[in-house]
Amino acid sequence: LSQPGHIFPIMAQPGGVLTRAGHTEAGCDLARLAECEPAAAIVEILNDDVNLSLIDRLLAIRNISDKEKFLNPTWSKSWYDPFLLDTMDKAVDKIVQVMKNNERIVVFGDYDVDGVTSTYVVFYFLYKFLGYKNVSIRLPSRQDGYGIRNFHLDELKEKDVSLVITVDNGITAIQEIEYAKQLGLDVIITDHHTPLE
Repeated sequence: LSQPGHIFPIMAQPGGVLTRAGHTEAGCDLARLAECEPAAAIVEILNDDVNLSLIDRLLAIRNISDKEKFLNPTWSKSWYDPFLLDTMDKAVDKIVQVMKNNERIVVFGDYDVDGVTSTYVVFYFLYKFLGYKNVSIRLPSRQDGYGIRNFHLDELKEKDVSLVITVDNGITAIQEIEYAKQLGLDVIITDHHTPLE
């Protein structure tokens, strides 16, 4: 857990293997990437048309047809109203309340690329853009596993955290969120994964 305004350092572990989700616990060995599915399809696309630039071939893997729009995004063309998200008004009200009371906020992310990136974006918005200094980042280690766990919540409670904002995790953490409520922790979940049924 970092101090307010500081980032908790995480080091990547060497010798990992690649899975479909991009994590490195199990799946395709990086040394034999071309032999794995869906990696074999990716390698096929990369080698498919050597007349195309590497960028064009990489964009093809992602099914991105508008290269210019993807590589040169603009706010006016790619901005969505954040209040289209369910209960965004309640989340904003909670964040404002916590900030007015100068309570501690922790942005709880994940150790993969989208987790680290989204964690920093939320942290940066609160810390730099809004000027709120009582915010920090917590990233689990690969040994902790994916997502927020009860022992993370115990640790956050011990550090006098009032609000946990999850990014890239939390949508399936039903038992952990119930535990957070028992501890008196408020949690805002932001996650692009699929919720449990």
